Amino acid sequence: MSRLNLLGPVIVAAITLSGCGGSDSPPPPSTGPTTTASETPAPSVPPSVSDPVDLTPYARHPCAVLTVQQVTDLGLPAENIERPSVEGRGEIWQCQWAWDNSLQEPPKTSGLYTFTIYPTGDPLAKAYNSRQGEKDTVWKFQEHTIRGLPAMARFTGEGEYACEVTVGAGNGQGFTMWAGGAAVPDDGTCQRLIDAAELIVDTVKG
Repeated sequence: MSRLNLLGPVIVAAITLSGCGGSDSPPPPSTGPTTTASETPAPSVPPSVSDPVDLTPYARHPCAVLTVQQVTDLGLPAENIERPSVEGRGEIWQCQWAWDNSLQEPPKTSGLYTFTIYPTGDPLAKAYNSRQGEKDTVWKFQEHTIRGLPAMARFTGEGEYACEVTVGAGNGQGFTMWAGGAAVPDDGTCQRLIDAAELIVDTVKG
């Protein structure tokens, strides 16, 4: 996960040391990844989508958006279930990956990953609006840009027992990647969902 709060002192120290002598020129700036993040206070309206992506072709079969190899590389369970989302009353479909080794030897882990496509309803706008009432909860907030699309990550702070990444695709469409129910904390949960979201956008864009 992002450690932006820890980078400030490191950057200041680096600048101070660089001025203490030597004539080495600074290294050229490196090209960053296509996913960026910031820990700014959450506005009530998400950024606009300049280049919309149509999610309709995958709305009924969300599990098809990731290959078996991609799922394996992401560390998700290989098996999935495709079903209507309870919140969508049958119009919104969801892909679920669940695993449970709680009966095996330690470390005991369990959890659920879900991927939900919203062909209507603008889930990113809803996420921003709901964020306004979460200021006193344990949920943390980060803004992201995923393959050029605005996104939000909400997570439970240090340890990350749960995380949700919501991506706006434009024209009222979007999708969410959610992970939760973990028996042990995993500070790589949100990054795993962001990686998945990048692959999903790549697939949808073709």
